[in-house]
Amino acid sequence: MRKIFIIFFTFFTFFSFSIKAKTIYLDCEETVSKLNQPTFEFVYEEGKIVGNNFVKIKKKSVDIYFKFTGGEAYPVFQNKKFKKNKIGFKVQLELDTKDIKAEEYYSFISLSDRYVFNRKSFVWYAETEEDEENIVDYESQGSCIFIDKSEFKSLVKD
Repeated sequence: MRKIFIIFFTFFTFFSFSIKAKTIYLDCEETVSKLNQPTFEFVYEEGKIVGNNFVKIKKKSVDIYFKFTGGEAYPVFQNKKFKKNKIGFKVQLELDTKDIKAEEYYSFISLSDRYVFNRKSFVWYAETEEDEENIVDYESQGSCIFIDKSEFKSLVKD
């Protein structure tokens, strides 16, 4: 009986740690669902794919990189702690300086075979000598597929 308990305990401990430690990698195609302020219409158009989010979900934090269609991936979040809920998790960033104001909100829902997400993005850039004031304000959504670590690294050049 003692051997069975030890075997069961060892198996349960190993299985529990391997599940908790697993990092999840996603490729999430993003489609604009609503333009709150029409700016950069050549990039942001309702119903059109704007790019992809490459997501690395760790135990307590997430990395999200965004890549416009035909562009290169850049980080949106790195090692950002997220808030878990019953169906997934949420992550957000708010930045307010004299030259830039940004609000990024992501909400991910875990389904049995994939993730889906909603995003709200607002960025205001102050006028400079080279550029006029710019505002990007849109909402989007998408579906994610699972990818492996090597594919993630090649997509974000991490």
